[in-house]
Amino acid sequence: MMVPIVSIVRRIVRRVFDGTWNVNWQMMLSVSGVVTAFFFLFFFFTQLLEFRAASRRNQSNQLISPGAVWLRGIYLLVTFMGATIMVGTYTEGDPWWNVVLPFGFILLGYFAWPRAIRVNGNEIRQGRPLLGPRIISFGDIQTLVSDPTSGEAVVFGKNGQRILHSPMHVDADRFVRKIESLTGKEAAVPGTKI
Repeated sequence: MMVPIVSIVRRIVRRVFDGTWNVNWQMMLSVSGVVTAFFFLFFFFTQLLEFRAASRRNQSNQLISPGAVWLRGIYLLVTFMGATIMVGTYTEGDPWWNVVLPFGFILLGYFAWPRAIRVNGNEIRQGRPLLGPRIISFGDIQTLVSDPTSGEAVVFGKNGQRILHSPMHVDADRFVRKIESLTGKEAAVPGTKI
């Protein structure tokens, strides 16, 4: 079983490098190298920005849990791409539906963006794409549930309100500790007895 696969790979490699099979392997190698370098630089610099933002958050007295920097960068890129494609198709004189279609990228970037969670002196506040912020005061907190396996923490308030600290947000452990200390309620962990 292994011998035919090795011989096939040898034949392909031989044909590519001896010129009998016309493949521009230099171009393929350079394009894959540029794409790989782009991804590496994007995640490298977003991680540096994340470290800087984390140190600033730790120094401040106010707890803010924004979305991860790499995720915000991707959503910003998607929004910018949608706007650029719309401008490009409009200047090319394309039909109106071709111009409006990339608006979906803008909507995707806006609605999928993880909204920051702020813990102020007497409330937890999270922005929403529509209808204003979601606010739960400390006195209205019913339950705090923390799932370390999924990286989620949910604050349940009266009247069915809830604020979700998803894995797309940063500082989940700090968020849970802060809510526990401010409310005096211990976080419930799924799978354990209360």
